[in-house]
This record gives sequence, structure tokens and C-alpha cells, in this order.
Amino acid sequence: WEAADELRQSLGEQRTALQLLTVGLGQPTASQEQLERPQEALFAEVCRLLSAVCGLAGEGDVPSIAQGRALAAFTASTAFRLCAAQQLLTVFFNQPDFLTLLGAAHLRGAYDCTPKRHQAQFLCWLRRAMSAEAGRCNGRIREG
Repeated sequence: WEAADELRQSLGEQRTALQLLTVGLGQPTASQEQLERPQEALFAEVCRLLSAVCGLAGEGDVPSIAQGRALAAFTASTAFRLCAAQQLLTVFFNQPDFLTLLGAAHLRGAYDCTPKRHQAQFLCWLRRAMSAEAGRCNGRIREG
């Protein structure tokens, strides 16, 4: 029974994380189909979050005009139509919420259910987000 209870708890945590990410990234709530088996949708939303952060933060030394174009493209995108770009960056880089999510067991469960090619893409996004954070913080990244 313990394994079944653990699975139910993990699914509940994945559903909660999926709902928070979906709404936080400016989308309507997750569909019933996504909530029934949340692993794939959760993993996709986390990758979408990381791509948004990397796109908005830029990588390396980004001229302000290029940052302005990135912000304009993000704001015009239907994928992030209700997401406040600056707020997303502030929350990602200055609060522990997303860092906690990225290290959570329920995200690991979603990762394990994902095809290897998508796992590799996630790891690349994660590394790029770490580099963006290091660039903003004089080479340091948060521990989590």
C-alpha cells in the first residue's frame, strides 16, 4: 500500500506544480487530460519556463537593444500572452520557488517518464538558465 500512496502523493504534487506553472506562464488552467497524467505536461511546462527565462535573460553580454527585441517578441508571443516578463525573471532569479520546483522529486518523476531526447533538451535548458544566473550574479549561482 505504501507504494500506491507514494504514487498518489507524487501525482498530486505533479498536478499542483502543473497548475501553478501553467497559470504562472500565462496560460489557462491545465486540461483534465493533462491533469489525469500530469508528467508529460509538467515536464513540457518546466521546459517552457526555462526557455522563457533563457530567452528573456539572454546569454553572455547582450546589448540592450537586443534585450528590448527579445522582450517585444516575448510580449507578442501567444505562448506567453498573459505572462509578465519582468515579473517572471524577478521570481525566477530572486525567489526560491522555481529552484525548489526544479529540485523536487515530482519533477524527477516527470523527467524519468520522458524520452531521452527530451531529457537532454531539458538538461541543456537547465544549464543555460544556470549560465544566465551566473552572468547576473558575478559568476555565482544559488544552492538548492
